[in-house]
Amino acid sequence: MTSDAYKVAKRIISLYLFIGQETALKAMEDWYDENNPKTYTDWSAIYPVENDNVDDILALQRHWCEDNKIEFTPTIIINEKQLPKYYQVSDLKYFID
Repeated sequence: MTSDAYKVAKRIISLYLFIGQETALKAMEDWYDENNPKTYTDWSAIYPVENDNVDDILALQRHWCEDNKIEFTPTIIINEKQLPKYYQVSDLKYFID
């Protein structure tokens, strides 16, 4: 059985490749909207896509994440260094002159 996280990533990449960036971004915002939780089935019905054969792309992404020690999202990378997970982007103002 495939996890919802994998299915969501697959759907968002497919939307981006076969429909466009705007729809993919909207779908991603909708999925992560904490004020409007939904099941994968309900969400995917709102964002249909004909071709979702992007397993090779997801495999490459997974290998890249493993090679670069990306373990959570969002991961913020600044000057080729990962912002530690206990910092927020808003904390950067304390480190910049």
